[in-house]
Amino acid sequence: MITTLAALTALIFVAAITPGPNNLAVLNAAAERGIAGTASAITGVLLGSLALLVLALSGADALFAAQPRLREGVSFAGCGYLAWFGARLMVQSLARQPQAIHAAVPSRMGQLIGLQFVNPKAWTMVLTAVAAARAVMNPAMAAVVLTFLFLAISSLCLAVWAWLGLRIVPRLQRQATRAWFDRAMGLLLLVSAITILAELTSWSMPQ
Repeated sequence: MITTLAALTALIFVAAITPGPNNLAVLNAAAERGIAGTASAITGVLLGSLALLVLALSGADALFAAQPRLREGVSFAGCGYLAWFGARLMVQSLARQPQAIHAAVPSRMGQLIGLQFVNPKAWTMVLTAVAAARAVMNPAMAAVVLTFLFLAISSLCLAVWAWLGLRIVPRLQRQATRAWFDRAMGLLLLVSAITILAELTSWSMPQ
């Protein structure tokens, strides 16, 4: 049990702290709208993540296990969305369209709740965590433990990214600096999507 808890903690922490659409959206919300934007963005990510967790605990994990092509389809679609989003951000920053750039970045609560359902990183983390927890816990205990870990660890990691966003606010007043910031965000999203796609492709190849 202790070993499983340690593994779950490490899994959720690594997934939550490394660059991805959630962290970049929170960072952008903090840089754009300060504390109020930060709170709204973090709440949206957490609510969306809990919705995915409820779906997985309610049987989505079994459905994906029984239909691996369905899971691959959701993951590939999510990666495609992330790649499109990152490319759009980079192209618009090169074209110096700041208003379009800001509109393209999901940072509102409702947008971020919906983003979780096309976020392959979130799906992978939730499904892996549910499978690991259910291997050694009864369903009720797994639900309680995972809910606590998701809320506690994700909140902490998102707060770190929000702090980074608040720290760089003064540097984003210049249009050129903001353009480079958006290009970096777009590139990170592209790299994230490509990395996940590479992993999915390797899993799908016959051994």
